[in-house]
Amino acid sequence: MNSYELVRPDGTEAGVWACGACHKVHLVARRANVPVSHMNRESAEKCCVPRNCQYCGEQTDRDLFGEYRWAHEKCVPKYEPAPPHPSMANPFVRLLYQKMSAISEDCWAAGWMTGNEYALWDALHGDSHRYGWSHISYEELEELRVLSELAGGWIWTGPPRTYTPQFVTLEAWKPIFESVDESFAEEIRLDA
Repeated sequence: MNSYELVRPDGTEAGVWACGACHKVHLVARRANVPVSHMNRESAEKCCVPRNCQYCGEQTDRDLFGEYRWAHEKCVPKYEPAPPHPSMANPFVRLLYQKMSAISEDCWAAGWMTGNEYALWDALHGDSHRYGWSHISYEELEELRVLSELAGGWIWTGPPRTYTPQFVTLEAWKPIFESVDESFAEEIRLDA
């Protein structure tokens, strides 16, 4: 749209382009601290040109900066998390899940480290409280024990390499914990 390139005081091209309609400067691309002229030119040429929504194909309106939007707000798909497993309806179960997740975050900087449920169960019933880059405090272990008792079970994320947080009773959890194969158990050791 009649874009033009800016020049330096000595008359050499700067590689920076401006829109011919609104005169907005476009310096969107640089490589090795030097403007990439052709990309800046393309950006300046598209500045005041009406755009069609990437989703519905209808023309979009201008935004607060006067540029045409790439999509209508209503057309952009919204992230919808998967509904929780039906077994997570009990508030004590949700609190247990949140506590287990918080410990994983504190010790591994991961919301739910692979094998978290196994490692936390092992820490709760074993001698080592080392986990990740930290230790699980006695207070946290006591909170896990109490929440597990109030919920009547434990949180399990499903078979190896899956992730569907769900509540299982203690009667169902104990065989799951004992059946962990040796290679997976090595992956999730507390002192790894």
